[in-house]
Amino acid sequence: MAMLVAAFAGACKKKEAGTGTGTATGTGTGTASGSGTGTGTGAVPPVDAAPAARADVAAFTAVFDPLYARLDHVERARTSCEARAKLLEAVNAIDKATPPAGREAQAWLEGVEAVQVAIDEMGDPCDEGNIKAIEAKLESAKASLNTITK
Repeated sequence: MAMLVAAFAGACKKKEAGTGTGTATGTGTGTASGSGTGTGTGAVPPVDAAPAARADVAAFTAVFDPLYARLDHVERARTSCEARAKLLEAVNAIDKATPPAGREAQAWLEGVEAVQVAIDEMGDPCDEGNIKAIEAKLESAKASLNTITK
């Protein structure tokens, strides 16, 4: 998510009129036209930091997102259980008492606590090797994470 914010900020440069040229190679017939744009040197104010750009939330997503993105459910469950302590440490480090500017404090608190509960409750399913239950906890954590990173 932090990379998305950075990519978005980098893409928000001031556009100025310009001209473009290009060449094409190949065989066949047809017509072509071209145009271009340039970027100016005027500074654009940075995009306001989204909640995911907060260091505490970014630290959690840096651990969670690569695990959640795995397509193989068995591998995702196994690696998530192995990383459970690191996930708990990262989610517990999120400052629940200080919601991002413009966010309602109670909704922020509930969202962070829901992520904490989902990760914490992975313990028994991890011990039992219950992949479906681990997946359910990961889905719950992801849904709750989405509420605090909006």
